[in-house]
Amino acid sequence: MRPATTSGLRPSSTSTRVPAPRISHEEEPEGSPTAGDGSAGREARRRDPRGDAAQPAPAQGRAVPGPGRVRPAHRQEGLPRRALVPVHRGALHVRPRRRVPLPQAARPARRAQGRSGLPGKAPARMTPHGAPFTVHMIGGCGAFGRNCSVLSQDGEAVVVDCGSQFPSEGTFDVSCMIPHPERLWEQVPRPLAYLLTHGHEDHVGALRHLLATAPAPVYGTPFTLGLIAERHATLTPSVRRACPLIEMIPGQRIQLSERIAFTALAVAHSIPQAVVLLLEFPAGRVLHTGDFKLAGAPSWSLDTATLAALAPPPLFLMLADSTGACTGEATADEAHLAGRIDDLLEAAPGRVFVTVFSSHIDRIRNFLQNGQKHQRSAAALGRSMERYTATARELGLLPEWNFTTIDEVAALPPHRQMFFISGSQGETSSAMDRLSAGQNPRFNLGPDDTVIFSVSTIPGRELPVSQMIDRFLETGCRVRMHTEELPTHVSGHGSAAELRQLYEALRPDTVIPVHGSLRYLLAGRDLALACGVPEAFLCRDGNRSIFEDGAWRVEPAPISEVLHLENPQDTPICDESLKQRRRMAATGVVFVACALDRKGRPRSPVQMTLRGIGRVEDHPDLAEGCIRSVLAGFSTLHDPDPARVIELLVRRFFKSETGKKPQVVVHLIG
Repeated sequence: MRPATTSGLRPSSTSTRVPAPRISHEEEPEGSPTAGDGSAGREARRRDPRGDAAQPAPAQGRAVPGPGRVRPAHRQEGLPRRALVPVHRGALHVRPRRRVPLPQAARPARRAQGRSGLPGKAPARMTPHGAPFTVHMIGGCGAFGRNCSVLSQDGEAVVVDCGSQFPSEGTFDVSCMIPHPERLWEQVPRPLAYLLTHGHEDHVGALRHLLATAPAPVYGTPFTLGLIAERHATLTPSVRRACPLIEMIPGQRIQLSERIAFTALAVAHSIPQAVVLLLEFPAGRVLHTGDFKLAGAPSWSLDTATLAALAPPPLFLMLADSTGACTGEATADEAHLAGRIDDLLEAAPGRVFVTVFSSHIDRIRNFLQNGQKHQRSAAALGRSMERYTATARELGLLPEWNFTTIDEVAALPPHRQMFFISGSQGETSSAMDRLSAGQNPRFNLGPDDTVIFSVSTIPGRELPVSQMIDRFLETGCRVRMHTEELPTHVSGHGSAAELRQLYEALRPDTVIPVHGSLRYLLAGRDLALACGVPEAFLCRDGNRSIFEDGAWRVEPAPISEVLHLENPQDTPICDESLKQRRRMAATGVVFVACALDRKGRPRSPVQMTLRGIGRVEDHPDLAEGCIRSVLAGFSTLHDPDPARVIELLVRRFFKSETGKKPQVVVHLIG
């Protein structure tokens, strides 16, 4: 088969080649390194770096500025071009890829029944060659966060997003949860590529950890790649060479293998340069909406007519964002807030602290543009806010002149100061959390200060956000929240009306709602059925949907196990350590140190330290009573391990005195 050329990736005179999959276009693009070289020159560039066989021409990757500049792998490592190892299917492999067989049905395929629900008759479509098409739902369907799905057919797979999730309450310094990298690839085929719809942490936060165990090229828009570049640079050199960062060009079709291709299309969301993905499998075309809304700036919004032309109805499958399925009216454009923001800034007598999702560059620009009318300059507070705004500035997405440094803003009179601050969801130790608790050394809030929440509260974070608001009110400052009457926020997710427009334009055979808790998924399913979609059903986390012999079935799979990462370095923490933390928090811990006599029995003095129960100084009778109990009861238990005997005696004593069995740590001397 004649290798295809590389017009699906944008050429750049400042960057060198990055190995990439073939692009299904027939002509060399103008400005391509191989254009005008003649057949001999092009053929030489297609030869294997090690020698002889002709290979597909490596495509150029566009360098994306940002923290940790996205560069071709051989430039990152200072390697000669001949040392670069192609990693894509259709070219060479880093290592042989074992084809992972998909699970076979134990009985003939039939329409699934019961609570998972597959209403309606399945479309009369056969998967080619009898190969089942499978959607592995790793996360994002059952709770907000950890959005990740793997689409596969006949052993070839692509990963769409790989995000992190806020921890639940009581996880003790856990920063986030991600799909378990090692367990996942035991059940799911290793991917041809990672496709990123946008740069929110719940869509990219787990990428570094998954790349370390299953390297593959990463596709994203410049802003998305700029956000992940710094973490990508922390991977080992061999892994970085195997997973180059490659820019998506909206509207360009990219061939990942002989049977799988995709096209990215621009769509509006609460972050710059989000995309929807139109994927092509032998089973048919699949649309993954990512997070989307139809309202947006003309320069970056979804054109449903173009989408319908690329995917003529009926569409095989749509994975549809269900977050706005409970909202009836169309989502407003960002410009809708301009008047309200102007009113808020005009009414503020002193400093203004705006908390907003750090990635919402359009909202930040909205405040900056209105701030210019009131001669306010602004700066970023918090690591996350600084990282997102720095990437946006380098890409020219945040050009406002009144965005500057903290020192320059702090030198201005209070009525000209404005700060954008991260931590809007009450995250522990975030910039907002420290400011509300009076722990920021540069700012002490007072009656003239105004705190504006220009966000919505993510479901599950209501309690920490409410507690943070109370702490702000205790300082005497003014707090402005989002309400229907006086809005400070517009959603980045399409409503039921916008989902209905997509269903009418594309007429999908099947819809699987994604992105949300059960309430939103059910609303998304019911909406699709009400719009005449033949088949709509849920595939929750830890399940896979399989299309085979013209019918869908949903079956459980061990693919939703999570790995907890703890602050401050996002290092993994095992489940047993989390259990120990919960036990110590609930029952406390007792440390016992004593010496043993010649017969192996404890002897005085016995030292005892209590943590989480009460200090020994506060409860001398309790500690002394426990020591007497250990010395008196030691000989009554027949166990060759003296530390084990002491632990049992201490736990029994505290159970009888306090009703709790603490964790006990015994140190034997001598």
